[in-house]
Amino acid sequence: KIDFHHRGFARLGAKVTYREDGTTILELEKPRLQGNFIYLDLPSHTGTENLMMGAALADGETIIENASVEPEVIDFAAFLTKMGAQIDGVGTHTMTIRGVRALHAVGHRPIPDRLVIGALMCAVGIAGGEITIHEVNPTHMRLVLAKLEQMGLKFDIDTNGESVTVKRDINKRINPINITTHPYPGFPTDIQPAMAALATVSNGTSYIRERIFENRYDFVEGLVALGSDIIISQNDVCIVKGVEQLHANSIRAPSIRAGAALLIASLAAEGETTISNIYQIDRGHECIEDQLTQLGADVRRVKTEA
Repeated sequence: KIDFHHRGFARLGAKVTYREDGTTILELEKPRLQGNFIYLDLPSHTGTENLMMGAALADGETIIENASVEPEVIDFAAFLTKMGAQIDGVGTHTMTIRGVRALHAVGHRPIPDRLVIGALMCAVGIAGGEITIHEVNPTHMRLVLAKLEQMGLKFDIDTNGESVTVKRDINKRINPINITTHPYPGFPTDIQPAMAALATVSNGTSYIRERIFENRYDFVEGLVALGSDIIISQNDVCIVKGVEQLHANSIRAPSIRAGAALLIASLAAEGETTISNIYQIDRGHECIEDQLTQLGADVRRVKTEA
């Protein structure tokens, strides 16, 4: 939620103004932000990172309570520390940051993107076959791998833990699954839509419960357009009844992860599917059509008139 960011920066001394046109203005009333105690109602991933940046150059000490412990947050803290930030408690829910006067340039290699990797694994699950993904940290994906194994996928992890081979027998249907999203190390909300897409062709009924992200079920309309049997229950559970065959249609990507989920489902649809608004997919899955094409899928990016 964006209000985590606003409230956090207000605690650091920023003046937050909400305008009638929907924009929000953050202004400094002093030359620098001021260290303070910040409590996050939920361990927000991006909220923690934004407040880390603000606190790194603030005057005084900042404590972020209920901070995110996502692998990307830990990696980002390592990056800031290389730049000269003073951060304690990394990897715990209580982070202490002592502001410094300036940061300096460094070189840094980010950790592998587990969300992109998870989407590719789901693509194998729905289309069948075998692929090897390099530069993978399996320890960051234990629960995702476990759930995909329950659905019938097989994994071979190399001895160095840097690549994973994913296999799915095309002659066997996917098993249904139950998923409830939680902050790390729970099941990641960003991979939930791709798992829902995979569940559309299972041999039973899957139940998906979203506990983190508002409007995460924005993929449902597109999946239904492809022939999926999905309903959202009164208690906000996404119920996916597997069907034997999806069918092509023209659909729209409403968001990053929903768009990726619709692309994954399209791999199992009979006929040619057209997905518009693909800039949403590009926001989190750079050149995914090239990756899928290398794996044997027929995916093309087509320019359309504005």
